[in-house]
Amino acid sequence: MASMLKRLSGALAALVALALMAPMGAVPALALDAGGLADDGSASITVHKYKTQSASSTPGTGEDGQGLPVGAQPLEGVSFTLYRLDNAKVEGAVAGTAAPAGAPTADDVAAFLATYRDNGFAPNVQTTDPDGTATWASLAFGYYLLVETDAGGANVDPAVPSIVTVPYARQAMGGSTSYAKDVHVYPKNVSREEVEKTAIGAPDVTAPGEKLEYQIAFMVPEAGKVHASDAAAMKATVVDRLPLNAAGQPVLTVNPSFTVTALSKGGDTTALNAGDIVFSDTSASDGLVTWTFGPEIAKAIEGINSTNASNVDGQVVKVLLGITATVNDNAYNGGIDATGQPSIANTAVATVSDSDGTVMIDGKESVTPAVTTMGFKLTKVDADGNPVTSDSATFKLAASYADAVAGTFIKNGSTSADLTATSSLADGTAVFSGL
Repeated sequence: MASMLKRLSGALAALVALALMAPMGAVPALALDAGGLADDGSASITVHKYKTQSASSTPGTGEDGQGLPVGAQPLEGVSFTLYRLDNAKVEGAVAGTAAPAGAPTADDVAAFLATYRDNGFAPNVQTTDPDGTATWASLAFGYYLLVETDAGGANVDPAVPSIVTVPYARQAMGGSTSYAKDVHVYPKNVSREEVEKTAIGAPDVTAPGEKLEYQIAFMVPEAGKVHASDAAAMKATVVDRLPLNAAGQPVLTVNPSFTVTALSKGGDTTALNAGDIVFSDTSASDGLVTWTFGPEIAKAIEGINSTNASNVDGQVVKVLLGITATVNDNAYNGGIDATGQPSIANTAVATVSDSDGTVMIDGKESVTPAVTTMGFKLTKVDADGNPVTSDSATFKLAASYADAVAGTFIKNGSTSADLTATSSLADGTAVFSGL
């Protein structure tokens, strides 16, 4: 995730590119322009797929290097089908076939293709990789319809179909236009999760002293159910369950300074007063950090909703809690992910009720991707190769055999103590991480 976010660090462009047409009825018919480029079958379309908390109010463009909304998460395993369209029909040059005003809705794709598809091009399916990207290469110039056909099991709303124009026309300042044969598309999926925790810009290698940024998002009651009075107001509690190391100490220390933001359905954000939230850190004893949202936050959200009473997209759907945490020296042996790789993964639990006292989120645990650390796992085995679970063993690392013989070992982060890993009595494994 970190590598993709770094790659996509540019600012979002403010205008809708010709490469991405809006839903039906919003954009006039197009006229294909090669811009002096040779149509030699070497053009491409690359999808950059990500999940976000709500619809974005800023459109993407056909150029690479677009910025992503805060907390956006690349989606792996999402399948798209690419269809080539009949250029003449799309441009309204065929008698009896009107040019489309834009891309179809998901429900209208079949009818749209029946009219506009180029049957000489076989539909081509590509699936996004761990960075959320998928590429169709060796394309001729023309119009293509990009349809999300499988969300890969993610709990999200599917992206809307898009008409992609190849080449892509880039309008520069001053009105000049250039053209690109390699087009980049940024379809998004809006998360349906009630509670979600995302690591933002996580470092490629986590180690003691590293700063990690997290965002916890949770859904809020509908407009009119957030704040009737201070006594009848939304109540929300978020508990961050910090991962513990083998000694039972938290792997992360949460900074008591945090941000809180109201997110509208349309993607607009409004900063709220973090001072209206009660913060409690008992992580040293139980690994828990708690935020309690009182009536002041509820009143502020209801005020935004009242201002947007006639604008559904302007009403608040989620609250975003921005957190900074520091990786501790005891992060080594903090945990492993499902594939056995060292990682830092912790979840948040949210409980939310509306102004009537009706519970809408009842202690639900967040969906949280792990932050991978660099390291390795070993297993203590007996003479027959079976894991030893009758007792544990502690291991150290040395930079060379000579160092090991001399008793010189790699140190634990910023301390002077030797880095150690102790095998588990459950399966005989020990993990060195954060290396």
